Amino acid sequence: MKILKPPFTWMAVFSFICSTLLLTSIPTSTLTATPAKSDWILVNTDAGPSRRACMASAYDSGRGKAVLFGGADRYGVYLDDTWEYDGTDWVQVETANSPPARIWHGLAYDSNRGKAVLFGGQDENDAWLDDTWEYDGADWTQVNTTNTPGGRSGWGMAYDNARSKLVLFGGKADNETWEYAGMDWVQVETVTKPPARSTPRLVYDSGRGKVVLFGGSTNLDDTWEYDGTDWVEVSTTSKPSTRRRHAMAYDSQRGKVVLFGGWDG
Repeated sequence: MKILKPPFTWMAVFSFICSTLLLTSIPTSTLTATPAKSDWILVNTDAGPSRRACMASAYDSGRGKAVLFGGADRYGVYLDDTWEYDGTDWVQVETANSPPARIWHGLAYDSNRGKAVLFGGQDENDAWLDDTWEYDGADWTQVNTTNTPGGRSGWGMAYDNARSKLVLFGGKADNETWEYAGMDWVQVETVTKPPARSTPRLVYDSGRGKVVLFGGSTNLDDTWEYDGTDWVEVSTTSKPSTRRRHAMAYDSQRGKVVLFGGWDG
């Protein structure tokens, strides 16, 4: 059992992560009021995961369910449970195999292969992990890859639907770009790179076929786009303030990236 030490503010972090889960995992129609679709709705469920922070979630579009794994509870105990949310209630999934308990890992849904892909994070011994796992809705399977981005936490990750590749950037305060298509990790050497950072957020804009990156640590408020070949910085007239560990999701109905919350600095 790993106990996190003060000054970690569990309730504040949990509140933020809940917002991250909702924004990144559940279709827009389940989160906004109808017919205006202009407000948040609190969904009262019969069951649900225990209070926690630092978990990861992804939306399984093939089965119409949000998938959540791991994190740490309000007492600092690291978790290795799997939960699914169908828009009405949460159900814990008892799997034969499971990734070890962890925090700050990444999870993204590979729609081409119908699997949620989990990478890395930090275990209860404070070690950075570099393992890759896949979840098909019934069980977890560890994928032993020849190459790996290396142990890290605090990166950004998104799935590029057009190219059927998962894109990972940053973490450990570096500026490496990696891709995963189901067999192995491949580092992509781009001509241009965003500055090194940890805890940025990535999301795939399916309307324009680009991965969008915003912010990260420390004190970053820049916007970048990745087309599978190179990164391009986008100069915007207005932008969110500097932040990290925020939530971002792509609204395909309106063709817009939505950002919520985060920690300043």
